[in-house]
Amino acid sequence: MNGRRVHEGPPKSHPFMTYYDQVPVGAMLEPGDNVICAIVNHVGYDDDSRGGFLAELIDADGTALAATGPAWRAIRSPAWRQDSFFCFFNRVVPYQEHFDARRLPVDWLLPRFDDSRWEEATVISHRGRTRPPQVPPWTRLIPRDIPIMTEQPLRAERVAGTGESTSAMNRMRGGDLSISLSQPGVPIARAAIDDPDAICAEERPTVFACSTAHRSDPGTPIMEPWIVLDFGRIINAYAEIDVDGPAGATLEIGYAERLTDGQFNNVIEGQFADGYTLREGAQSWRSFAWKSFRYVKIRVKNAFAPLILRDFRAIESAYPFDDVGSFETPDRQLQSVYDICRATTQIACNEYITDTPWREQGQWLGDVAAVTLGSIYACFGDTALARKFLIQSAATQYPTGFLGNMTNTYTANWSGVLPDFSLWWLMALRDFYVYTGDESIVVELYHTAARLITANLAYRRADGLIEDAPYEVFIDWANVDRTGASAAYNALLYGALVAMEELAGAYGDERMERTCRAATETIRTSFRHVFWDPDEHLFADAVDGTQATGAFSEQTNAAAIEFGLADDAQRDAIIDRLWARGDAFLCGTNNGVTEANPFFTAVVLKALARAGRHDLALDVIRDRWGKRMVAHGATSTYEEWSRYGSWRNGDELVPIMRTESHAWSAFPARWLPEYLCGITIVEPGCAQVRITAADVDLDYRAVFPTPRGAITVTCSAGATTIDTPTGVTVMEGGGNAS
Repeated sequence: MNGRRVHEGPPKSHPFMTYYDQVPVGAMLEPGDNVICAIVNHVGYDDDSRGGFLAELIDADGTALAATGPAWRAIRSPAWRQDSFFCFFNRVVPYQEHFDARRLPVDWLLPRFDDSRWEEATVISHRGRTRPPQVPPWTRLIPRDIPIMTEQPLRAERVAGTGESTSAMNRMRGGDLSISLSQPGVPIARAAIDDPDAICAEERPTVFACSTAHRSDPGTPIMEPWIVLDFGRIINAYAEIDVDGPAGATLEIGYAERLTDGQFNNVIEGQFADGYTLREGAQSWRSFAWKSFRYVKIRVKNAFAPLILRDFRAIESAYPFDDVGSFETPDRQLQSVYDICRATTQIACNEYITDTPWREQGQWLGDVAAVTLGSIYACFGDTALARKFLIQSAATQYPTGFLGNMTNTYTANWSGVLPDFSLWWLMALRDFYVYTGDESIVVELYHTAARLITANLAYRRADGLIEDAPYEVFIDWANVDRTGASAAYNALLYGALVAMEELAGAYGDERMERTCRAATETIRTSFRHVFWDPDEHLFADAVDGTQATGAFSEQTNAAAIEFGLADDAQRDAIIDRLWARGDAFLCGTNNGVTEANPFFTAVVLKALARAGRHDLALDVIRDRWGKRMVAHGATSTYEEWSRYGSWRNGDELVPIMRTESHAWSAFPARWLPEYLCGITIVEPGCAQVRITAADVDLDYRAVFPTPRGAITVTCSAGATTIDTPTGVTVMEGGGNAS
């Protein structure tokens, strides 16, 4: 407004469920003429949706003083390249941003700008109607239901490298800046970088210049300088620069989670990059979208006069969590595990909850529902973002009854769903109700949950088990056999039925309660009979017809314990076979048993806590998160146990680049302050909880947030102290405690 930046938003939306923001601007109004300007980016990811801009200026009484309409002027801006590289992984900002400041009028944001050559804005209509909600994409407008993100400026901790590279025009894929950014280089010799370390501070500029020897020696190439910056940890941030230089000089800016063989390379995967071409003189620029990165590479092109980079800032964007929950222990390894898991949970959260902010920025249904929501409660006590996730995800439900895989965007690909992710969502809905006591969300989403259960029950065979579950059952990245009747899927369905029975009770649906109760009884009986292998002392992964496939996994057996499908003898036999003997899992297996990846190891840890074997769960955390992540310098959690690949084929490492900021791997951030303390919510809303701290040789202090205040559990030298807020009744070990 009048040249001053007001806001960026709203949160990313479905085309049929659109968020809007309300921003106070009274202080920005000036006497006389005022101008409102907007830069609108329509990604165009969904074929059946279109872009648009809807805004109004209202007074204190709600009267519209100005609103979008035919009097507005608009232009498809020539300053942004329209055919830049498309990184298909990303679901929010898949295109690189190539911006040419020479092609944007300097004064276009001010009232004096002459927009007479711009086109009249097209008024979007639908069947002759022009007023929302009768016009897509604004058929359902929802006010922002989460806070505005916080921003803070950060500077690089160190310069990780400098050099120069031969200038070479990329004629084959000119829209992809990652190619030149990943080009090898040599030490600075012909180009110039003056005071490179100054870029990490604010006091002095760093000056760049390309070589000019080619002008007198035709056999000499143009050499372009570059610098690599290390921010010390993975952050979500906008790039912001203050620069002065010749018109036509370009800054190429690349982003990466890691260095590859000590060098910056983002061309292999995650080709996230921006390009800024200067106009003459001093100027500032901020990238349109935030990226997730630890390392930034800046390459300077066409600067044959000094390019003065006065400042390079990363403007970190973060969800404004309250710093409530915590876990502290003198055990340095466990402390580091908790710290990286908590940090990963935090950077996964913005205006939506991502699996990883680096690659997809996708709100993957199963990742968030199975792991991240519980970690948010345990670390920060926030429920607004979780509520938004549950509602936004429910809106993706297909006529099949299953929900979409990635729910901060939408696709009509109903046959591409992962059905077990929908089951995790239903259990997450129950958990949200239990944690908050919020019955309104049960009422709002009950029929979505009921349709999902009905859809699953339609696939039962005579013994109550599901065989050949529809679409693609995921379970985990690991090599879990899903042929025929999948034990792991049936265990998840059992857990979802138990959750649905609780929701039906809260909703007052006695018929659904009876349906779920009957289904769980049938599944429990059949599960033990069909899948148990008395020779292996394990549940088999799958049975094809009547024949077990001979595959076994942690996933299946942990799920059997966690969801109560294993009887006591089976539970003890499984624990002895898989974890009590101390045999290490190596390369994805242990004596023919498939190891759970970090995602499903959450269920392993839950199962061991349910069995009272917190000692073994701590061994798992130390062996996997401690030795495979912390010991390798992780500042956040890896997607799989190796950041260099996946053991998903079961016999050899597949060298797929794994993310280093994956929230589905952050479950210890919840397990340590909640399960180790033995905190169980007895009454929805945490009015009554049971606390049975684990009998382990570990000193710690845990703070677990609840909607009524934080519970603190302190274990020191074998003694346990519990502090609770007013309004929370604690049952310690089955009895009342003050």
